[in-house]
Amino acid sequence: MPGYPLGLRNNNPGNLRTGDNWQGMTGENKGFVVFENIAYGLRALAIDLRTKISNGYNTIELIIFRYAPPSENDPLAYIDKVSNFTGLPQNRVLQPDSETLARLMKAIIFVEIGSAFAPLITDLDINEGIDLMSGISAGKVGFGVASALLLLALYLLATMPKMNKS
Repeated sequence: MPGYPLGLRNNNPGNLRTGDNWQGMTGENKGFVVFENIAYGLRALAIDLRTKISNGYNTIELIIFRYAPPSENDPLAYIDKVSNFTGLPQNRVLQPDSETLARLMKAIIFVEIGSAFAPLITDLDINEGIDLMSGISAGKVGFGVASALLLLALYLLATMPKMNKS
């Protein structure tokens, strides 16, 4: 994939640095983790963001100062871009729910790999990474839907007329 940014070539659109032994990690390239596929790279980004939020880095400002240190980035510009992209105020306290993680991931990907390449990472890709984070495979029926289907089946069985055995 010549011409593509390093984050895409590494299946690491969040440009996570080496240091952790991530699931799906196959090596490193120029100090960044290389993943076997984009889903594992997105899973790692989701886990990284969830961990930061859970550990008190729970605003865009706090996350970005930790995520994109001033030694490598212009954190104020990065914070502005993420805040504008997500529509979330820089100092709003965030929760590590799937919707917030997806919004943050999209914004970080936009900054890290650029506006020309960010659309290559779809909402489905991001959701798959978040699903992998929780140990849920993308595409499986969720517990709520499965429970509703089971209840419907039990109701239908209970209300069906009894068959006469002759």
